[in-house]
Amino acid sequence: MSIHVALNHVTHYRYDRAIEVGPQVVRLRPAPHSRTRVLSYALKVSPAQHFINWQQDPQGNYLARLVFPEKATELRIEVDLVAEIAVFNPFDFFLEPHAQCIPFAYTQEEQHELAPYLETLALTPRFQAYLDGIDRTPIPSIDFLVRLNQRLSEDIRYLLRMEPGVQTPEHTLVTGAGSCRDSAWLLVQLMRRLGIAARFVSGYLIQLVADEQALDGPSGTEVDFTDLHAWCEVYLPGAGWIGLDATSGLFAGEGHIPLACSPEPSSAAPISGRVEPCEVRFSHRMSVQRIWQTPRVTWPVSEPQWADMQALGQRVDADLQALDVRLGIGSEPTFVAIEGAGVAQPQASNELPASRFENTSTAGVFRVDVPPSTSWAQSVKDVEELYEQARQNRLGTLRFMIDGRQMGTGAGNALLLGGARAEDSPFLRRPDLLRSLIGYWHDHPALTYLFSGMAWPIPRVDETRGDALYELEIALSQLPEPGAPCPPGLIYRLLRPLLVDVAGDPDRAQFCIVELQGDGPSEHQGLLRLQGFEMPPHARMNLALQLLLRCLVARFWRTPYAPARLTRWGTQLHDRFMLPYFIERDFAEVLDDLDAAGYAVDSQWFAAQRAFRFPVIGDYAVAGIELELRHALEPGPARGSASGTLERLQVRVNGWLSDRYRLAVNGRPLPLTATGRAGEFVAGVRYRAWQPAHDEHATGQTDVPLTFDIVDTWTQRSLGGCQYHAAHPGGRNYQSLPVNANEAESRRLARFFRIGHSPGPLVLPPLKVDDDWPMTLDMRRRP
Repeated sequence: MSIHVALNHVTHYRYDRAIEVGPQVVRLRPAPHSRTRVLSYALKVSPAQHFINWQQDPQGNYLARLVFPEKATELRIEVDLVAEIAVFNPFDFFLEPHAQCIPFAYTQEEQHELAPYLETLALTPRFQAYLDGIDRTPIPSIDFLVRLNQRLSEDIRYLLRMEPGVQTPEHTLVTGAGSCRDSAWLLVQLMRRLGIAARFVSGYLIQLVADEQALDGPSGTEVDFTDLHAWCEVYLPGAGWIGLDATSGLFAGEGHIPLACSPEPSSAAPISGRVEPCEVRFSHRMSVQRIWQTPRVTWPVSEPQWADMQALGQRVDADLQALDVRLGIGSEPTFVAIEGAGVAQPQASNELPASRFENTSTAGVFRVDVPPSTSWAQSVKDVEELYEQARQNRLGTLRFMIDGRQMGTGAGNALLLGGARAEDSPFLRRPDLLRSLIGYWHDHPALTYLFSGMAWPIPRVDETRGDALYELEIALSQLPEPGAPCPPGLIYRLLRPLLVDVAGDPDRAQFCIVELQGDGPSEHQGLLRLQGFEMPPHARMNLALQLLLRCLVARFWRTPYAPARLTRWGTQLHDRFMLPYFIERDFAEVLDDLDAAGYAVDSQWFAAQRAFRFPVIGDYAVAGIELELRHALEPGPARGSASGTLERLQVRVNGWLSDRYRLAVNGRPLPLTATGRAGEFVAGVRYRAWQPAHDEHATGQTDVPLTFDIVDTWTQRSLGGCQYHAAHPGGRNYQSLPVNANEAESRRLARFFRIGHSPGPLVLPPLKVDDDWPMTLDMRRRP
């Protein structure tokens, strides 16, 4: 998930008198090849009376040439920029066949073009010895670069050095210490002596505090930090320029923003120029501040939001106690072994015994039974301790698909609602509470789809048999009203045939009453098992869901939910409510209901859940129109259909003029639906992402890549657009799953491009809207 940061950098020279300031060259604008997206940039110079000319040097770096017509007592240069910190994989590149292993030789054309980056300094004794100690046995190029870069970071101690200029490689090796620019220049010279073109890079380095502390090794910076930095870039045929940070021993990542790249350090200096001799006081200040960040599973709520959640939890607890509800909420969370650890029985820690982690039928997945708690404070304690113990035992809550999409553990998280004893169960004492929950859950599909699991589908009642709703209404109407006694087994006899999955199994129903009044292994315990939830990736996301349920129970205990008729959603269920916009709007109605009942549940407490369930694919803007692509839902049974693996995404536009523009995907117009907000429309796109190669009936065709065009009907041309690929656009065939969230995110981001619109005149065919699926364009249907 991206984080927008504001970087401020002030360089200030104060002179002892008014002096002549010669032309100054400033190299403090991000270079064109920066992989980190710079959203805005400003350069402010004092004295205000000056001339500025922007130009590019022979290497393509941006230069600001400043001329001061009058004498000045100071020179102050302030840079302010906003950058989007989004993970990318620094190893995501291909190499030409002749560059697969080091050593390799450039082609004649490459040698001619790279000549300035192959020039070397004279050999010196210590440098020669260090160079001779580098193993030249042919190995894969990436492995060689990783080893040499790490070795240099270990051999050269980092030194904060304020003196101008760059040390010679010999001096850096003799002293075994140097600043970042000294290590970078040493690595440049080593690479050139090894026959690899290299250049010196000056830039900004941004380091942000990690959301979670690492279990092994350093966790990185303890505060958000930025500074001027230097590193090396090497040229690899097929990949281009690749950054190596000899100070850290890592490849350059999203925190490295290049400003100037040059064959020599002197031509990459941030500021250069002459001034009249004088006394100078120099100051330098840099800061970085997070100004916007997407909610994410490692940072689901801020501390103020968590404090508000705690306060509401305590208040609803007091209400439940005053109403004598006797509600307890337990759960059966599941965790998955990460990095090959945890498959064996986890070790005990804290107050929770390791024996509570039970093996499931899925290899490497463990389940924990958390008994119902009537106290919000106890639930918070139990859940937070459990998640931390799982982390210490290297059990995680996320799995990743081969293309980088994230999912839960695959085994879900059932919630158990009831009382400490069967006679305390609020559902047996007030069966109308169960009726309220079932009816409300049905009438608000967001409660199903916002929290549902991708790999563990549990159907709603209206996703099973055709007459289920009709029969369910009759059965619910026969439940006792508040205050009336509930005969033993009545709930089970009435609802058991209806609360089932498509195969008729009550154990796989969304509302499982087997342990409420049924024949389950824990019969007569008065527990309602609410199923179909994806395993929440973070403890506070888990607790947000539990808090939502506590509030709903308190609300229905006071005012039962008893609609005369359950909503017949029909095809809207899988047309409208597969799209995140309508799920979000429906969920907002749920929160409005709770607010009216006196429970102010903040929608931002569930922002991370929305981002987890419907991750953003990418965005694009042109001519005042903003377009966003976001993953949508696809019903489980249809995902692996005979026509291939189906996926769905949502397109959302703002600033739209429907009389002039059309939105198209692969040359087909989209059926945009107005949201009620001026200029805002949404649509769904259903497409074949994968075609099974082993299927003898497969056509071999898919619908990807998807090219989205904003078409101006006045000019019959695309104003611009973007592309989304279901697989790596360069043909990389991943053989293994992502090792962590960063690699997963980089795989996702690599499949979206803010370029690639359809060229030339573009005349769209007439829009065809399906009566049953008016919000969705199914790419499988012929135009």
